[in-house]
Amino acid sequence: MFIGQSQSGDGVNAQSAVLMCPPDYFTVAYEINPWMHTENLVSSQLAKAQWQTLYQTVLTTGCEVKLLTPQPGLPDLVFIDAGFLWQNVFVPSNFRFPERQPEAAVFAEWFAKQGYEVRWLERFYFEGHGDTLWLTDKIVYCGYGFRSQPEAYTAIQKLLADVVDLELRLVELIDPRFYHLDTCFCPLDEHTALVFPQAIESSALARLRQELELIEVTPEEAEQFICNSLVVGKQIIMPFVSERVRKILENKGFSVHQVSVSEFMKSGGACKCLCMPI
Repeated sequence: MFIGQSQSGDGVNAQSAVLMCPPDYFTVAYEINPWMHTENLVSSQLAKAQWQTLYQTVLTTGCEVKLLTPQPGLPDLVFIDAGFLWQNVFVPSNFRFPERQPEAAVFAEWFAKQGYEVRWLERFYFEGHGDTLWLTDKIVYCGYGFRSQPEAYTAIQKLLADVVDLELRLVELIDPRFYHLDTCFCPLDEHTALVFPQAIESSALARLRQELELIEVTPEEAEQFICNSLVVGKQIIMPFVSERVRKILENKGFSVHQVSVSEFMKSGGACKCLCMPI
């Protein structure tokens, strides 16, 4: 995701910020996606070191980092799938799996304390910024198929109708390994995006090809979460980048920062999952 145009509606903004949560309680405690295996033990020391490197790298881009307090019993709180944010209005996620459902109250409390107005969805599963990727200050690509339901986006549109007229473009996901949109699709600017085409339903992919210049990644690149990258202006923080993709990005004027988050990939998340633009 590229930061600045997303929730503020003000265009690219050098004062952008992200929300992160230290990995004090991070582990693979259950299995709710194909990447998670409880026997695949997490090194807490390495996870903390990788998270700290990511944190420092985000700061070098000029972003402010705000922190959410880790909570025991919520190992995936480190993945900030908090909800949908428009300016000062926050809609918390409705998580599909019971293991993550308690996170919603934690996110809602944090945003309320920061002065945001919290509006709740009454029904439908919806998993936050991992499934909602902004292209402009009004256009949002919305993933569904494994975690979020398409009806949730109509509900969000209605819930925020008094503050913003959103254009929501639905994208159906078809590969369970890429269960959130940000694991297989990454807008770089208003005209360009990284995409793993095999993870997206054919008619949705055809629409994306009409709307954007797509840099298509290979299965090997996708499995290293190359699309789960954080874009800040012309800088990109990536968990992995092949030389092929690096050359393409640099030729388009982007600066690439590669940050290993291998411990977090054991849970099916990488750089973008660990940072929510706010």
